[in-house]
Amino acid sequence: MPLSPQTPRARRVVTGLSCAMLAAYALLVLLPAVRHPDTHGFAAYYAAARVLLTAPTDLARVYDNTWFQSQIDADGFRHVRDIYNVQPPTMALLLTPFAWLPPETARALWVAVGAICWVLGCRSLARALGITSKDGHATLLVVAATSLFLPLRDNFRQGQCYAFLFFLLALHLELDLRRDSRSAWLAGLPLGAMLILKQAGVWLALLLLLSGRWRTVLAAAATTLAVAVLVSPWVGTDAWSAFLAALPSLAHSPERYVSAYQTVGGLFGHLFVYDATSNPEPAIHMPILAPVATATVVLIGIVQSVRLGRLSGSSHAEGALSLGMFAALIVTVAPIAESYHYCLVLPSLIIAWWWAFTTRSPATSWVVLTTATLLLATTYSMYGWARIQAGGWALFAYPRVYGAFLLWGWLGSAVAALPRRHGAATLSASAAPL
Repeated sequence: MPLSPQTPRARRVVTGLSCAMLAAYALLVLLPAVRHPDTHGFAAYYAAARVLLTAPTDLARVYDNTWFQSQIDADGFRHVRDIYNVQPPTMALLLTPFAWLPPETARALWVAVGAICWVLGCRSLARALGITSKDGHATLLVVAATSLFLPLRDNFRQGQCYAFLFFLLALHLELDLRRDSRSAWLAGLPLGAMLILKQAGVWLALLLLLSGRWRTVLAAAATTLAVAVLVSPWVGTDAWSAFLAALPSLAHSPERYVSAYQTVGGLFGHLFVYDATSNPEPAIHMPILAPVATATVVLIGIVQSVRLGRLSGSSHAEGALSLGMFAALIVTVAPIAESYHYCLVLPSLIIAWWWAFTTRSPATSWVVLTTATLLLATTYSMYGWARIQAGGWALFAYPRVYGAFLLWGWLGSAVAALPRRHGAATLSASAAPL
């Protein structure tokens, strides 16, 4: 089964359908996102950026939820209650270029930047995987296909930053797959940007380090440190002290146990930790089980990923599938992850579907991959029912966790199935431009 149509007529049809899908997406998703700036996510970014521009020494106070809410109110956001959460002070940099503008104008520009980043991220992955064509129809097809991914819609609807982080992750993967020393260093730059802006990518950096990609990890660490040092005279050391003081709360905050947060820790906390407000009906109240079960699953994920990964293999496929496997759990093992966070799993999905089409996978493989994709794209309205929030029923309230692990397992199996000595030959044709 070809990854893209081979005849001119079929290409024209696919291009037309892709354009129609993207036009509908612009009307139904992007335009409403521009018109409604009063949302969680964007309000916090805008308020934090305003503090950074107007009173940078007050940035240490953003971790005080009451004070930060007063800033959101002062900026004119109606009926929006939000928090800065335990994010680094540098997250305030995200919207700084637009924070001098009124919220409505800033929101429009922010959504436009996110849409551009989404397209550029798809283009980076298409180049990295050899999904290219002279007329650009193959990349257009990838962009149109990813528009169906509901976490991306939620990202734009709330004015979140995960389309931008998706681009950074895609660029990292593209650079990493070039497989030369210079690109290995360069691949650390977008990864470092992810780390310093949102603490995203810690999981990926750990797996890269354990897999011997020390150049990339060193460049990421240097990027993170350089940005932190450069902005510290601006934001002051108090902001960093407040951030470090708030950081441990991520490990024990009972708010993580509501099913809106689709993580491994959230799942086990929901099952085993009682909290009168956030989790009044666990399956059983045995708090010690939650961290033990979480640590066990995460450790298995680390060991198996490093064991199966072949970043130093001879073929392009080994590298692509290994990186896809590494990134598949980048969100699920985090302390907190809502729907839009799962934009960071989109590169792994693209890699998996590319490989399924390229290798003409058997029917069972298609079923597993389709199931993983549907679970990852599940909406909160499907798993947020009150009837499955109590007791053992909560096992059904974490579809994205299962989808991420299913995708991780699919990619791991694909890596394991590759021949170790003749992998380069197996991809020589499939990696050529289409």
